[in-house]
Amino acid sequence: AAKSVMPRQWHNAGHAASLGFTACTPAAFVHICRMPISAIIIGALLNLVGFTGWFLTEMKSWTALIPAILGVLILLLGVGSLLRPTLRKHFMHAAMLVALLGVIGSGRMLLRGTEPGMEASPVRTGANAATAILGAIFLGLGIHSFIQARRKQPGT
Repeated sequence: AAKSVMPRQWHNAGHAASLGFTACTPAAFVHICRMPISAIIIGALLNLVGFTGWFLTEMKSWTALIPAILGVLILLLGVGSLLRPTLRKHFMHAAMLVALLGVIGSGRMLLRGTEPGMEASPVRTGANAATAILGAIFLGLGIHSFIQARRKQPGT
């Protein structure tokens, strides 16, 4: 018999069965964990953007770390949702809120351009663009996931 890779909380198969899976298989695990894994990946990429920007600007300003701060939050929420499956919905909603704030903040900076007295910086523009794009991708995945979860609820 194959060893189960499912977290201990899911071994009763109730959670997988509620999503249409007949058992706690690796396929069920991947389906159930799609958004938490996406959160961890997007969080790691945002950390990469933030620390790259910070080092490329010679560590002059802590604001270059804003993408990394957003990334740490999203990554931790993704890990939390894996560790606490009963709270997954809440963790993912919080991660979506952090991503939305990142998209709004970075998008605003991109649209605003440089302010008087500030020099144009390709690093700043690139970091803002990457943060907005990664946040928008995560929001799109999350909205799709929420719609799919809603469709799978009985009686809807």
